[in-house]
Amino acid sequence: MIDEFENFLAPQQRMVNTLLKFIGLGITFRIGMRLEGFRTFETTSIDDFIKEGRDYRKIIFEEVLIKNKGYQGFLFDIAKKRLERVKIFKEKEFLDISTILGNSENLNEEAIKLAKKNPEKHFNSLLKNLPSDEIEKLKNPVKPLMEMLNILWVLRKVEPEVVNKAMNDYLEGKKTEI
Repeated sequence: MIDEFENFLAPQQRMVNTLLKFIGLGITFRIGMRLEGFRTFETTSIDDFIKEGRDYRKIIFEEVLIKNKGYQGFLFDIAKKRLERVKIFKEKEFLDISTILGNSENLNEEAIKLAKKNPEKHFNSLLKNLPSDEIEKLKNPVKPLMEMLNILWVLRKVEPEVVNKAMNDYLEGKKTEI
C-alpha cells in the first residue's frame, strides 16, 4: 500500500510503475493519490509505460461513495466497525452511532447552549486587551458562531468597527467589504 503517490518524484514513480508493469500474478498494489497524481506513466524500461485497464485500475473514491451509500453511509459504516471493537457495545448491540450522537446536528443551537453558560468566555479569553466598548461591537448573542468569526477578524488585525459593519451588512443581506 502506498499513499500520497502524487508526492513521489518522477524517478520514484517510474520505479513503482515498473513494479506495477512487471510484477507477478497474485500481488496487488493499492496506491492512493490525488486525481492528477501521476507525474509519469513511464517505467524504467525504455519504450515501456503503464496503461490504465491493462496495468492498473483507477478507482475514484468519490464515485464509489456516490454509487453506493454515499459519504454519510460510509461514515456510519466506519463508526459501526469501531463500535463493534468495544466489547460492551458489541454485547449490548449498541452499534448505531446515531443513538450516541443523535440524528442531526445543529451547530448554531449547540453554540448557543455553550455560550449561555458563560456568554463572555470567548471574548475574555481571546480579546483580553480590547476595551469593552470595542467588544460590544463584535457581539451577537443569538449567533455565537458569528461572534467567533468576528473575534477571528479582530485577531487578524481588522478594526472592530469594520467587523461590526461587515456583520450588520451580512445580516441585512448586503455585500460586505471584508
